[in-house]
Amino acid sequence: MHSNLKVIFERVRFTYQNDEYVQYAFVNVSRYERRGDYYLNYEFITKQPITNNLMIHLLYYEFISFRYERSFIDFHYNLCDFLNDPLIGMEFKKRGLECPVKPGKLYSFTNFTIRMDDFPNVFSHEKGLLKTKLHLDDSNNTRISEIDIYLSLKNKDKGKKRN
Repeated sequence: MHSNLKVIFERVRFTYQNDEYVQYAFVNVSRYERRGDYYLNYEFITKQPITNNLMIHLLYYEFISFRYERSFIDFHYNLCDFLNDPLIGMEFKKRGLECPVKPGKLYSFTNFTIRMDDFPNVFSHEKGLLKTKLHLDDSNNTRISEIDIYLSLKNKDKGKKRN
């Protein structure tokens, strides 16, 4: 099965960063040529080891009627399970993210994109927001980082004639 879905990163921003755990973090979206693809770039260094008690929440919002509405699509992982997720996590694992995350080590993920080769376009909208929330599974649910990723969803074959 081949996908008609293309995920385009539009912009990204940190909404929260816990300085007790994160020494350095950088995220942006870049494009290298006028008609080229958009890529997500993400780097970080932690101050403390982060183990499987890190929870990763990916919450998807649809852009409907000029506002972002929470959809039914969300994913919740601990760190080690996330690295085995075939859609997104495996790409981070291939690029060096490990469980546990070692303090003082630079983790750099450049030119990151989402491969949708086996994912059908089931979205009825063209814009979305992926809220990424990281927290520890401890008694305080300690927040580590929150990032908003704004997306466009396009059909790859839009405008092509079908036989």
